[in-house]
Formats: sequence, C-alpha cells, structure tokens
Amino acid sequence: MTLQEEPYLRSEETIEFPENLSSEKLIGEVIEYAGGQPPENFIECDGRELLIEEYPELFDVIGWTYGPKRDDKFSVPYVKAKPFKKYIKAK
Repeated sequence: MTLQEEPYLRSEETIEFPENLSSEKLIGEVIEYAGGQPPENFIECDGRELLIEEYPELFDVIGWTYGPKRDDKFSVPYVKAKPFKKYIKAK
C-alpha cells in the first residue's frame, strides 16, 4: 500500500498506542506525542501537582524539582511546546 492509498484518520477515531512502548520507557522520561489522549501511564507535562502517595516512583525520580516543596504533593514539569504535547511516564 502506498502512502496515498492509506486512509486518513479522523480526530474522533481512537488510535491504539503500542503496548510495549509504555513498558520500555523509564519512569520520569518525557516523550513527544501527537495523539489526542496521553498514552497509558503518562501524564501531560503541564505543571500539575500530584500526590506523592499516588506516584511514589515518579516522585523518587523528580522530587520537588518542578514546583514548591510540600508534604504530600509534587509537580510535573511544565513544557509548552508545539506542535506536539509532552508527556512524562508516571507509572
């Protein structure tokens, strides 16, 4: 099949993310991804706060590097880049 023969994807279609990609990435690794929804176990790099008890492995890697030091929360990095969003592997 040539490139011209491949059907175009519509934005409302769901794309299966390869199962093996999530397991091959390291916790704390940041990826670019052009899909509409983040891959499984990834969180958008939008500066949000997370509970340490929910993401202990990610906290062990990045700690309070990207936000204020709090007893029970930490922040993921804020990466505003185009054209693709950035996601960090959280679990």
